[in-house]
Amino acid sequence: MKGPRLNRSFSLETADRISDGAGGYRTQWRVLGRLWGDVRAATPVTQTGQAGVLTQERREIIVRAAPVGDDARPMAGNRLVDATGVYDVTGVSEWDINARYLACRVSRQVAS
Repeated sequence: MKGPRLNRSFSLETADRISDGAGGYRTQWRVLGRLWGDVRAATPVTQTGQAGVLTQERREIIVRAAPVGDDARPMAGNRLVDATGVYDVTGVSEWDINARYLACRVSRQVAS
C-alpha cells in the first residue's frame, strides 16, 4: 500500500466548556497542535429541512499516528481546521497495518 501524501496543514482543536456566569456555559476551542494530513474524497449527504437544503460532506483525513491519550492524537469531538473549513472529527482508527497513520473520519456542513 502506498503511503499518504501529508500535504495539508491542520490545526487540531478541542472544546473547552467555560462558565458563562449565569448558570450555563459556552464552548471555547483550544488549539492542541498542528497536524499534516491527506484529505480523501468526499461523500455528500443532503438533508432538506425548514432552513433549506443542507449538505454534509463526509471525508477521511489521514494523519501521522500518535499514542492513545497523547494530545497529538485526534479523537471524536475534536475538530481539524484549515484554510478551507472546519472538519468535525467523528471517529479515528489506524489506517495501515503498521499503525503509522490514523484515519480520521470527519464531517463538514456546506450550505447548498
